[in-house]
Amino acid sequence: MAKSEVYSWRMEPELKMALEEEARKDGVSLSVLLDQIAEEWLMERVEGGDAHDSQEAIRERVRAVVGTFRSGDPHFSQNVSQKVGEMLRKELEAKRKREAERRKAQGAD
Repeated sequence: MAKSEVYSWRMEPELKMALEEEARKDGVSLSVLLDQIAEEWLMERVEGGDAHDSQEAIRERVRAVVGTFRSGDPHFSQNVSQKVGEMLRKELEAKRKREAERRKAQGAD
C-alpha cells in the first residue's frame, strides 16, 4: 500500500539525533524507523505486550488447549490455524469487554 498520509511534530534535537543514529545502525531511513516504532507501539497497545511477549502469550494459550481439539471434521487438522486464531480472537474480545466493563464500573464509582 502506498503511503499517502503526512504527520509532523516537534521533538528535542537530542531525540532526533538518537533516532537518526538508530536508523543509520539499522540501515533504514528515519521515516522507516518511525513507522516501525509506531507499528510496534500499536501492536503492544492492541495485543497488550511487545511482539515477543505477545507471541509467547499466544504460545502459552495454545499450549493450554493443545490436545483438546475434538471434531468430526476429517479436514480439521488442515484448518487448525484458523480455528486457533478464532479461539484466540474470541478470548481477546472477551478480555477487552471485561476491561471495558471494569473501566465503566470504576467511572461510576
